Amino acid sequence: VPVFIYNVLQVMGVFADPGTGIPRAVFMSIGLILYYAFSESLSRVSACTVENSRYIVQSGVPKMAFVLSAVLEVLSNFAIRFAVVVILIAVMYGPAPRTIVLLPFFALPLVLLGLGIGLFLNLFCVLYQDLLNLVQVVVFYLLFASGVFIVIPDNAGLYTLFRFSPVYQIVYGGRMVALQGDTSDLSHVLLATAVCSLIVPVAIVAFYRAEKLVNSYL
Repeated sequence: VPVFIYNVLQVMGVFADPGTGIPRAVFMSIGLILYYAFSESLSRVSACTVENSRYIVQSGVPKMAFVLSAVLEVLSNFAIRFAVVVILIAVMYGPAPRTIVLLPFFALPLVLLGLGIGLFLNLFCVLYQDLLNLVQVVVFYLLFASGVFIVIPDNAGLYTLFRFSPVYQIVYGGRMVALQGDTSDLSHVLLATAVCSLIVPVAIVAFYRAEKLVNSYL
């Protein structure tokens, strides 16, 4: 729905040019679906044990099954949003660039980053369920520092620190590759992808190591 509304507002002339040569609505739409790949993965994985605790206790279903279910749901949501964005671009602005097919490759590391951090938070959310509310707040406000709406300038003070986050690097660099074929920031994207990928195995080991403790609180 937000993606559709942004593009309607673009056609109505509400949005100005973001200075990147890309219509503002397309700029934000691509950024949004990339960011949602991270934020949904983080929030859903963080909450899946708490939300399914009754099934885990009564049926003995492995907790990792619910984690994988959450990740598959995130991937399904991304596929739907991606299809909607491509169709909207084709209808409102002409055929989408061929490089847009690369967008899912940039969404995957964001899903992995959300999965890795989510697995760590999953353990603590079982102990402190109010932490889930904090996760939702952080995910919401991090949207405004992720490069979805604007490109963070070099002289933005403390705000500049967000330029070094894997989320910003992949959202910004991935969008430039997908929409303009601009690979000037690809090295930063690859480094951020490596960081996202390395977090996952560490998080999985911690998740299984803490399983007995988590079971005692369910």
